Amino acid sequence: MISVRRVSFRLYLAVLLASGVQLSCSLTRSAVGEDPPGEQHLLYVASPGIRNYLEYGGHGLLVFDIDHDHRFVRRIPIGGLNDQGVPINIKGVCASAATGRIYLTTLSTMMCLDLITDELLWEKSYEGGCDRMAISPDGKVIYLPSLEKDHWHVVDAITGDVITRLDPRSGAHNTVYGPDGKWAYLAGLRSPVLSISDTSSHTITRTCGPFSNSIRPFTINGDQSLVFVCINDCLGFEIGDLKTGKMLHRVDVKGFEQGPVKRHGCPSHGIGLSPDENELWVTDGHNSQMHVFDATVMPPQQVASIAVRDQPGWVTFSIDGRYAYPSSGEVIERSSRKIAALLTDEEGRAVGSEKMLQIDFAGGRPVRTGNQFGIGSGIAVSVEQAFSVPSSTGPASPQSRDSSLSFQQHVIDGESTMHSCAAIDINRDGRLDVVTGGAWYERPATAGAAWKKHPVRDVEQIRGRFDDYSCLPVDVNGDGLLDLVSVNYRSESIYWVQNPGPDSLTAWQKHDVAKPGAMETGRLADVDGDGTLDILPNGVKSPAWFSLVPGPEPRWAQHALPEELAGHGIGFGDLNGDGRGDVVGRFGWAEAPEDRRNDRWQFHPEFELERDASIPILVHDVNDDGMADVIYGRGHHTGLYWLQQVKNDDGRSWIRHAIDTSWSQPHSLLMADLNGDGRQDLIAGKRFMGHDGKDPGEYNPVVSYWYEFQNHSMSWKRHLIDHGDTIGAAFGLDPKAVDLDGDGDLDLISADRNGLFYLENTGAVAARPTPDSVWYPDHTNITTVRDVDGVERPVTTPFDAGRRRTHILDAMSRAMGPLPPPEQRVPLAVQIDSKDDAGKYMRYRISYSPEPDDRVPAWLLIPKDRAGRGPAMLCLHQTTGIGKGEPAGLGGLPDLHYAHELAERGFVCLAPDYPSFGDYPYDFQTKGSHYASGSMKAIWNNIRAIDLLESLPEVDADRIGCIGHSLGGHNTLFTAAFDLRIRAAVTSCGFTAFHHYYEGHLAGWTSDRYMPRIRDLYHNSPDEVPFDFHEVLAAISPRAIFVCAPTGDSNFEVTGVRKVIHAVTATYEVYGADLAGKFPPLVARYPECGHQFPPETRYEAYDWLQQQLK
Repeated sequence: MISVRRVSFRLYLAVLLASGVQLSCSLTRSAVGEDPPGEQHLLYVASPGIRNYLEYGGHGLLVFDIDHDHRFVRRIPIGGLNDQGVPINIKGVCASAATGRIYLTTLSTMMCLDLITDELLWEKSYEGGCDRMAISPDGKVIYLPSLEKDHWHVVDAITGDVITRLDPRSGAHNTVYGPDGKWAYLAGLRSPVLSISDTSSHTITRTCGPFSNSIRPFTINGDQSLVFVCINDCLGFEIGDLKTGKMLHRVDVKGFEQGPVKRHGCPSHGIGLSPDENELWVTDGHNSQMHVFDATVMPPQQVASIAVRDQPGWVTFSIDGRYAYPSSGEVIERSSRKIAALLTDEEGRAVGSEKMLQIDFAGGRPVRTGNQFGIGSGIAVSVEQAFSVPSSTGPASPQSRDSSLSFQQHVIDGESTMHSCAAIDINRDGRLDVVTGGAWYERPATAGAAWKKHPVRDVEQIRGRFDDYSCLPVDVNGDGLLDLVSVNYRSESIYWVQNPGPDSLTAWQKHDVAKPGAMETGRLADVDGDGTLDILPNGVKSPAWFSLVPGPEPRWAQHALPEELAGHGIGFGDLNGDGRGDVVGRFGWAEAPEDRRNDRWQFHPEFELERDASIPILVHDVNDDGMADVIYGRGHHTGLYWLQQVKNDDGRSWIRHAIDTSWSQPHSLLMADLNGDGRQDLIAGKRFMGHDGKDPGEYNPVVSYWYEFQNHSMSWKRHLIDHGDTIGAAFGLDPKAVDLDGDGDLDLISADRNGLFYLENTGAVAARPTPDSVWYPDHTNITTVRDVDGVERPVTTPFDAGRRRTHILDAMSRAMGPLPPPEQRVPLAVQIDSKDDAGKYMRYRISYSPEPDDRVPAWLLIPKDRAGRGPAMLCLHQTTGIGKGEPAGLGGLPDLHYAHELAERGFVCLAPDYPSFGDYPYDFQTKGSHYASGSMKAIWNNIRAIDLLESLPEVDADRIGCIGHSLGGHNTLFTAAFDLRIRAAVTSCGFTAFHHYYEGHLAGWTSDRYMPRIRDLYHNSPDEVPFDFHEVLAAISPRAIFVCAPTGDSNFEVTGVRKVIHAVTATYEVYGADLAGKFPPLVARYPECGHQFPPETRYEAYDWLQQQLK
């Protein structure tokens, strides 16, 4: 039954006056704002919004001006009175810019007000009462829960009439409407299961859960892949996968007692996801705290706690995400996590409510609304969006679309150690099977069943490796069956194996093609443009390609390529736009002649890649400028890169850009449209133990990613494919992108020395791109590693040490904030401001761009007598006003002129300013607000400085080190921990164990320049900080570290340094490092002096660097 309630306005005024509220109805929307013609951003707060407590704002709809310090604007009279004229608790609020209406629910009624006139249009009661409702994005439908009864009403938002009713029988309580309007999410306080309604039919079609207890407040992310729920008896929250319906994680608040529940029946009664989805805010009523979690990792990690003035029971955000609004009435600036304002009414009294949202006006009309739930990206709904009207406010800024995918790892054969694979329907049953050199695996008819292994042939092993470096499917003999071509390193041979057909039980027959010398592997390409695929091997010494000669018996013809193409790495594509495919190598590219078989290929030595370029090197027009670019990975080192082709008056040139340098061994690359948007994506994964542990990062966990190029920023957005904290799907030498399951999207298969894998593209948005965090109670003990189930065991293998390194970097990120993602890696855009002759070297005053809207000043010192590529050093200054000028020898202490001294010894040196020093003014609260610490900002600037050094023709990318004193000393270590490209690190007076830093008082580490979370979250306590320097050095090992730790250093007490060195020695030993040689990878010197870098120690460090970087 629905009834319309009309309230005596005289009675309403009497209630307001009795509660002590002074009416200010004469104020208008523009009374506070200075610019009524422009947009106004207003916060609407419904009261009583905390039970029926009138002391938190009286009765009415209070409006605050966001743009002017959240000052009170006016109070809008509302209905919501009982039969005695007493205000009833407001249970929910929602609004629509499209219809210009705002809605409030009480325990028994829902009322509708006009946003332009403030008029109460109607108030209706509903069977079973009312609770917290949600409105569709177009403003036409409201999902209205009964008051903890069995049902929800689906209501026409214009008239208030009931359309239909849903009965999940869960104790109806909270409701969220999905941003796309397709789904409504219904939570009852008597059920641990979330019901999901298809709004096209208003029927419950899915559920998510069960969770550990009954669901209370909850929120979702913008693409509706995840739900974050508060539950009974949990200080914290749980996470569910909305696609699979399964619970994923439970996250408890750390450092606070749960205590008895207050006001609400659960410890955390309020949760919100910031609009950018970077943070999750959770309420804590017992402790009067807001707990902030980093939502860029999964599960989210607690990073801050903010005291508020009352018991918070809800939280939401401003539309732009700048402010958080807990129900206790604070306005908290997210960037600083400081209280920017307190909501107060017209009499200056505190206002608090669990029902508030932002509404934006332009020209006196609503144009955009937020919501009460703290939903992730996509929460703002404007009139233009609701009715698909293009905005006329100016050119649109580039939109960042989240097109992440979820990949499910399937282990086809965990015992396989083959290097390559292919997908072929071997048995002709209509399903693709997977084949490696020695076996084929029958795809099961039902999901989850085992793959049946069938023998193919016996593959020769040479020096412990199978002679199976590629599986290239091609019908060699024209019998309609796909055969396999293998291109190999150790046998120096090319051969093909003949597919005998589905009914044959005989082994596949091997046929030799040629033995042209060692080849890394090979790929198929139509080199001569005749429509038939040819073999393009990566010849280490004798580059050539092979074409199939028609005839009764298959025969292959060998065609020579320019000898400059010899080396590690090869690719194929039309680089010059003449319609013919060219061949790309390490030292440049070979232009295809018209007759590719008989005419000479012209070689163009226009660029030089590193000595371990990937197979393949990809040729692709990255930035859609009509010119093909080059993409490659470092197959035995660190990083993905691309060369941008540029035309100028001098002809063609190439600009080098780093894509991602956070992981190593991207030996095999793919280009394919993974997300179905019509654009080719870059796909890369780690090779497993390609050089048996000799390459940087080989023992680190196996990862794979796919990348989308973003034209507006000229950077790449990274998406996770697979991350194996224990077993990851390594990419080997010849992975494939293929629709293996026939569902219309591309999956991935890969074979390597750690198994044969199928990575199923589920099409769902991935939860988050990082694995679960692992907590270690004792950060001085680096001899243990925790498994994913939390079991701690000794570090006995390099793989254990590699896994512990991943956990250490995660712990450092909890204190410093996350390392910026690849999409922040904009072009360096190096500018040269001056050039001076400094005797043995040239000194350049430069600047470079580490990220959008920022430039780092630096000195670049290049020796004059440099012949070819040589070593380089990143030189980081101490805490000094002249910043970079001191290591460059232009002032300050002579003992700290290490950039100048190293340049005179033949090193290319780059000395940047630390943010806020030298010529680099930097406000960490404003310009650096997207960083949690100055330390992480400096790390990112330094990583980009390594990008710059690598791009110089004078620098060997495999011979880069870093050196610094004091501030520069610990930033050397921090940067080296995160960047595997730093081969040797020299730190002077840069650290001590946290318990030995001023007897464990860590306030000196907590300024904005360093790590304020140590103060704000970890209470300046070394027992609470999630990492220590024992772990930092362990994360760098087995790379080289030289430590200068004077015995009289009053900043960094030497006893703590000795303890760190003693502990990290064990990690080097696990890696098998030789610590007894003349130039060992770990050296510590303890000179008898104060906070200095004395000459004898400094010169020893230079000699050591010469050996480590030779």
